[in-house]
Amino acid sequence: MIKKFAKRNVLLKDDLAPMPAMTAYVVEGELAPGAESGWHAHPGHDFSYVRSGKATFGYENKPPRTFKQGMVMHNEPGVVHNFRNSSKTEPFKYVSVFIIEQEKPVAIPMRPPK
Repeated sequence: MIKKFAKRNVLLKDDLAPMPAMTAYVVEGELAPGAESGWHAHPGHDFSYVRSGKATFGYENKPPRTFKQGMVMHNEPGVVHNFRNSSKTEPFKYVSVFIIEQEKPVAIPMRPPK
């Protein structure tokens, strides 16, 4: 007998506000040991899954959070953040899905919060 569906495991489900014409990106990323992303924001939704490693995310107006292998996150549009690889030897690897308004960049560099 042929199975009709692949096994699926929902890692994160989040409602999205009504949106104009959007572009979706699926991005594989890697951050070197001890490196950081630099402060930035996304003009759309950012859903990320940590494939391996551990990183600390700093947020403007929110306490920092640590994410490690198997964890997922959703950054709302405009959330200013920076992430740093917590390891001195292993890369931080992740997959992100961005849903960005057409004609806007995926990320916008920002000044560190005061």
